[in-house]
Amino acid sequence: MRIDYREMLTEVKELTTIEGFVSACYELKENMMFYDRDLVLAAYGSTVEFWVVATLFCAGLESDQVCLKADKELEKCLQRLTKQLMTEALPLDVQSLAGHFIKGAGWVMLQRYPVYSRMMHFYALGKHQEPVSLDKLLCQVHQCIREKKGEQVTELMGRVGAQLLRGDHIRPIWFRISDARLQMWLSGLQTLVSNFSVSPYFAFPFEDIRAEKQKRARVNGNVVVDLAAVRNFRQDAGGYTDQRISISSDQYDEMITSLLDEDAAVDKALVASSEVKEHLTPVFIAIVEAIGLNREVPITYGKRSLEILVQYQEPIVAKLALNLLNTIEPWDELFQFCLDLLKQLGLKALPEVRKYVRKHKFGSLHIMIADLLSSGPKYKRVTSLLTEIFTMGEWGHGKEIIGVSLVGYLGEEEAKPILEESMANLTEMDRTKYLAFIHDQDQWSKRNREWR
Repeated sequence: MRIDYREMLTEVKELTTIEGFVSACYELKENMMFYDRDLVLAAYGSTVEFWVVATLFCAGLESDQVCLKADKELEKCLQRLTKQLMTEALPLDVQSLAGHFIKGAGWVMLQRYPVYSRMMHFYALGKHQEPVSLDKLLCQVHQCIREKKGEQVTELMGRVGAQLLRGDHIRPIWFRISDARLQMWLSGLQTLVSNFSVSPYFAFPFEDIRAEKQKRARVNGNVVVDLAAVRNFRQDAGGYTDQRISISSDQYDEMITSLLDEDAAVDKALVASSEVKEHLTPVFIAIVEAIGLNREVPITYGKRSLEILVQYQEPIVAKLALNLLNTIEPWDELFQFCLDLLKQLGLKALPEVRKYVRKHKFGSLHIMIADLLSSGPKYKRVTSLLTEIFTMGEWGHGKEIIGVSLVGYLGEEEAKPILEESMANLTEMDRTKYLAFIHDQDQWSKRNREWR
């Protein structure tokens, strides 16, 4: 038995008219013991989203071309609803309700629809057959958000959604570390999953598209259409909204919670497990990267994650620390922690430090990196990088400070040819001024080290 997607599409069209909006909201209100406007609008939004994705699913059972056709029709329905609610003359109470919907749940629904569209496209074509770690996919999403690659974000979120339809699992930690946009998409996808799991018609999680087609084969050439159970499910307000996210935890989620607890010691034996490492490494990388996008992520999460990644000897640690230094403020508690971490990594961090120095415009962090490099043992590779940073600067704009680090690291005699070459175009007055500054600061640094 399978529902004809055209019947589902008709239901969506009715639901996304002004009359459908008003009657659905009224039904939802009547089924509430205590009226809450935001909850009514959230419930209406989640209802529409459920029916939209259900329609795409049923269309995909026929063919991917039918799914694309339904996709265009559904997008028009959502856009038409918003336009009508904004332009039609409505009673004052409906105007007020519509205004809140357009600014809230309605806007969110339009932002989520491209993700749902790509999700069903992946599912209908079976492109999700080779699942990737959901945590790794969401890490890529964060990276694309940071780099403002909107189309890639939609594509990746579509893949995330397709894997969720097959029963994959979003870790609760993502709802605590994600930036607002990713949380908006994740809460929509998780609400969809929850509603599909309690819907009377859909056996969730879905199987492969071919298996789903076989399960819903035509009986004697006739298509059986019965939407009564699904309608009753909506009218009884028995589903979920994105204001009440229902999400389960597995053993690794519990490990993540315990490892991020700042009052508890890190269980080194647990962390050392290769199975745990495989599952948790993408999560700890994501937590560190998320700090640059979501300032509400606790600093302790970042510290713990970096500490664990160091134990894992992950080569990305230096890159993560440098990106954080480029993002957070110098007075932030995590800033000094990242500098100390780079110092601890020593030569292991050098390749990433060199990449950062060459990629980014000369600034205050270059000066801090030079100071950090000059405080370590003497190596040719460090000398080369320190000299390179020095040549990038301009006199009067930080170059003289890096000169202090260079002299402190190499000594005055060895640094003298490098300094003189860089001063070739300066006036005698400027040469004297900068050399005196470098000498005085170097002497002060030496006395400070001796005092310590």
